[in-house]
Amino acid sequence: MSMSALVALNAVCIFYLVLRALDTVEDDMTISLEMKVPMLQNFHSYLYQPDWKFMESKEKDRQVLEDFPTSSGAAPYWDCTCSQV
Repeated sequence: MSMSALVALNAVCIFYLVLRALDTVEDDMTISLEMKVPMLQNFHSYLYQPDWKFMESKEKDRQVLEDFPTSSGAAPYWDCTCSQV
């Protein structure tokens, strides 16, 4: 596998996990709208907050929120062309 293919593969995997976390917040009916709306509006900024995670979700896929630093921690290593989606 070429290096550019590996870079693309890593970017797609990270992108998927970040979008999965965003969707988990959106789908979680136990999060109040007062908390959910600002969270969704500012979600992009959580990529640059290395310790951000959300532990209050009751959604079945909450693991992506609880382990968000693992996904977001890889974002600075994206090739700059991958981050301009």
